[in-house]
Amino acid sequence: MTTTLPSRTEERAQTPGQWAVRWHVLVFAAAITLWVPACHLLWHLVLGHGEPVFRTRSYVPAPAASIANVLDGTWMTAMERYLREASPVTYWLRGTWNEMLFRLGVPQSREVHFGRDGWLFSAANMRRDPAQLRARRAKRLSMLRAVAARVEGAGLRLFVMVVPDKERVYADLAFEGSEMPESMRPLYGELLADLGEVGIATVDLQSVLVQARAAQDAPVYKPRDSHWEPIGALAAAGAVAAAITAAGLDRTLAARQDVVLGAQHEVSVLGDLVGSAGFLAIDVPGPPPRCLPASALTFGLLEPYRSYQVLRNGPDGLRELPASDRDAEVVLAGTSFSKSSGGAALRLALRRSVHAIERDGATGLPSIAAALDELSSLPKAKLLVWEIVERGFFEPGWEDPRL
Repeated sequence: MTTTLPSRTEERAQTPGQWAVRWHVLVFAAAITLWVPACHLLWHLVLGHGEPVFRTRSYVPAPAASIANVLDGTWMTAMERYLREASPVTYWLRGTWNEMLFRLGVPQSREVHFGRDGWLFSAANMRRDPAQLRARRAKRLSMLRAVAARVEGAGLRLFVMVVPDKERVYADLAFEGSEMPESMRPLYGELLADLGEVGIATVDLQSVLVQARAAQDAPVYKPRDSHWEPIGALAAAGAVAAAITAAGLDRTLAARQDVVLGAQHEVSVLGDLVGSAGFLAIDVPGPPPRCLPASALTFGLLEPYRSYQVLRNGPDGLRELPASDRDAEVVLAGTSFSKSSGGAALRLALRRSVHAIERDGATGLPSIAAALDELSSLPKAKLLVWEIVERGFFEPGWEDPRL
């Protein structure tokens, strides 16, 4: 009895079902591959848009071409990253993957640390290098002296408030063992000591916010955002106002006004740390909040964003103190913390009008540069409050700060 072996042609024969699966895979792969250039050509070239279809926190601007970077290949590498990050396909695939890991209880993110009880923290703030802060000390002191000289030369007094990082106030929810590493604990105090060395008045807001947290159940920082809640901003502003009075910086200011807290407004927003975690969220320009949910998961992570009015009781009744008054005696060089309730809290605590010059950036350098440029046009200004966020001192701006 002989056995007939199948021919090579018979071995390679595919069933209709196998061919269908193969072609579906090929068509899907081709669609994914062609979608990226097609999307960019339609959105940017045909429709003329400069921004991507979906802007995320991973977005990078298109690189400028030059003969040098084209010839050495760096322009092509940068352009490839720009096109990849601006692609809706990249946005959807990455966001879907990150959300799946989060739902499975194994979240991963280079930018965000997932703490206890659903709290989110900045991953960079969890691994501060004390040597980096100390290596920059000489230039930091030089910059602080230069700012103080410019402010005093314009006839104003200077007060600096250093906003502690959320991870410092909520160390028990952020770090393993429920405590901040011993090497990181003294860093905030070292920054305050630097201010004291150059003769700049300040206040320990770390202790203030830790005590404010212990005194109530409501959080003083937002669980899924890097900024504080209004209750935290009010506690900090109260301490700033008391320190300004203790230092005698308000002696030349006009009498305090009759100021009261007005109506509170509340909307549901997505915290900036959710937007940085790689989930399906859209980054939008403008004042906080700046992230919009784009999936069932991110809609479920919405949290209240509260703001309130500060009212002045005058002869014509209650009137809202404006967020920025160029005739004010107090100038605030603020960061995003000022935009997130900090400016209103300072007006309420000082019981005075404030001219707020607010710029994004935890370093506080863009805002102080803008404030110094404006001082000559603010003849009534007598006191400048400079807001800096603790994490800002670790950013590149403070590596070699200049006015």
